[in-house]
Amino acid sequence: MMIFECLRRAGLPAGVANLVIGPTSATYEPLVSSPLVKKISLTGVDPAGGRQMIRDSAATIKRLSMELGGNAPVIVWPDADIDKAAGSLGSHQICQQRPGVCDLRSFLCP
Repeated sequence: MMIFECLRRAGLPAGVANLVIGPTSATYEPLVSSPLVKKISLTGVDPAGGRQMIRDSAATIKRLSMELGGNAPVIVWPDADIDKAAGSLGSHQICQQRPGVCDLRSFLCP
C-alpha cells in the first residue's frame, strides 16, 4: 500500500493507479470485465486463480502482472525500527520470505 503513497507524493494524478482491496466476490468481476480497466497488477493469488484471471481478462485485452508466490520485495521506511524489521523478514513461512529489501535511508521516496 505504501507504493501508492510514493506515487501520490511524486505527483501521479488521482485515478491513474488505484488500489482495490476487498473480497473476490465483490472486486473480481468488475475488474476483469470492465473495458475501462487497462491493466491489473495482482498480488496474493494462487497459480490456478492467476490462470483463470488470464482467461477472464482476455475479452477486454488487459495487461496483467501477477505475483503468485509470496515473493515480493520489502521496503523499509526511514523511521522503521530496524531490529524489528530485520526480525520479521525471516520469521514468515518459507513461501513468504523476501528476496529483496530496499532501505529507504539510502534510497528515498519523494
